[in-house]
Amino acid sequence: MQDIDVSGKTALADREHGRRIDDLIDARHNPWADIIIVTNLDRLTRESEDGMTLIRRMIPTGRRNPVRLLSLDDHIDLTTAMGRFFARLRVLLGEFERELIGERTGNTLKHKRRTGQVYAREPYGWDHDGDGHLIENEAEQRVLDQMREWRAEGVNDNAIATRLNDQGILGKRGGRWQANTVYRILKNADEIGAASS
Repeated sequence: MQDIDVSGKTALADREHGRRIDDLIDARHNPWADIIIVTNLDRLTRESEDGMTLIRRMIPTGRRNPVRLLSLDDHIDLTTAMGRFFARLRVLLGEFERELIGERTGNTLKHKRRTGQVYAREPYGWDHDGDGHLIENEAEQRVLDQMREWRAEGVNDNAIATRLNDQGILGKRGGRWQANTVYRILKNADEIGAASS
C-alpha cells in the first residue's frame, strides 16, 4: 500500500490506506496479516497522538497475537522496552521535525515578503524584476488602492470581490475574485508595502 503525495501529518483515519492499516492491526478484521513494514516510522505518521495510539495497539500483550511493526530505517522492535521507548521517541521527533520545517518555511516566506523578494508567484500588485525582487505593477496598484478605499468605507471583502467582478477586473492569473482572495491580497500588499516604506 502506498499513500502517494499524502503527508505523514495526515491522520491514518483520514488516509485511504490508513484505514486499511487500522483494519490490519485489529485482529478481528485481519486473520491473514502478521507484519506491517514501513520504510521509516515518520512515513507512517508524523502526528504524535496518532502514532502513540498506533504503537500502543501494536505492543504484544500475550492476550493476542498482534500485527508486528517493522520499520526498516529505524530498526524498531516493539517486543522490548527499549524498542517501545524508541518508537515513541521517533514519533515525537517526527512531529517536531514537521512543525520545525513549517515554522522555518513560514519565517522564510514572511522575510522574503517583507523585504520585497520573490517568494513564490508574484503577488497581486507586483511583478518580478528579473533579479529576484518585486516591482510595483501600476495598474494592479490602482486596484489595490480602490480596494483599500472600499474597505475604509466599511465595505466587506465579499462585496469588494463582487464589485471587482462586476467591473470586469480580473485577478493576477485571470480568475474571478472571492472574499478570501481579497482578504489575502490586501494582507500581503500591506505587508509588502510596510516593508518597502
